[in-house]
Amino acid sequence: MAFRYLNRAKVATATTGTGSITLGTVADGFQSFAAAGMTDGDTCRYVIEDGSAWEIGLGTYTASGTVLARTTVEASSNAGSKITLTGSASVFGSISAADRPSGGGLLAVTVITSSTTWNRAAGATKALVRATGGGGGGGSGNGTDNAGGGGGGGTSEKFIDITSIASATVTIGAAGSAGSGGGDGGDGGTTTWSDGTNTLTGNGGIKGLNSNGGLQGDGGAGGSASGGDINHGGNAGQSANGNNNSDGQGGNGGGSIWGGGGAGRYLNAAGLAGTARGAGGGGSTDANGGAGVAGVVYVMEYA
Repeated sequence: MAFRYLNRAKVATATTGTGSITLGTVADGFQSFAAAGMTDGDTCRYVIEDGSAWEIGLGTYTASGTVLARTTVEASSNAGSKITLTGSASVFGSISAADRPSGGGLLAVTVITSSTTWNRAAGATKALVRATGGGGGGGSGNGTDNAGGGGGGGTSEKFIDITSIASATVTIGAAGSAGSGGGDGGDGGTTTWSDGTNTLTGNGGIKGLNSNGGLQGDGGAGGSASGGDINHGGNAGQSANGNNNSDGQGGNGGGSIWGGGGAGRYLNAAGLAGTARGAGGGGSTDANGGAGVAGVVYVMEYA
């Protein structure tokens, strides 16, 4: 005995009333329930059509006499009860809403780029959440000084049962500012997800430094992360290289899990901004550094 899905099984029935159905003549272009794979004691989803009346349910097949018992009625034109057959109905195998797989389906994807309240999607029971801090800004070189790149933001990643979690407070870490006038860049801000049960934290990347006469400024450290099943540290920004702005280069910004940092530049060119969420900006020689990129919270919700 097993539950069967049937391919093109459709027959007429002369049965009247609300009892079990005696399966009759096979409809043109279809096959019998037995030919579709039903054996004694098997169950299947059935549909009955009798004029404008209809019924959907779970039926139990008896090979002797080829009878289908209307075991469970799931929906019908008779307010969910068995319809009264007139003797000229048809019955066929089908699937219904009850056969929809439970759980696992992706319902919604939300990309949060500014601080807000996240609300659970209807029907969602699980969520994969990634919280990434802001990228650090690249430093600004001046004269003979070359500046380092900003670090990338860290990312906290967790698969969460959200059955009893309706909302979460999301704070997005700001982008680290670009260094200017021979100064350091700015640190990236911290991104958090807080739902009352779980707190995910992606710390921002650290600013790239001007060397202040030391020729080669240090790159900023990558941001750390906490609270996740996996906590990804951001990549550190590169330190500057070379002896002065004529032969040196600012350090590249550090990347986040979403992509790379901005390129460090040379010959008085400004460092480039980060290229992805949470990425650090590049350093420069005798120009402004590149800005980091603000953080992000990425949420995938599943049934």
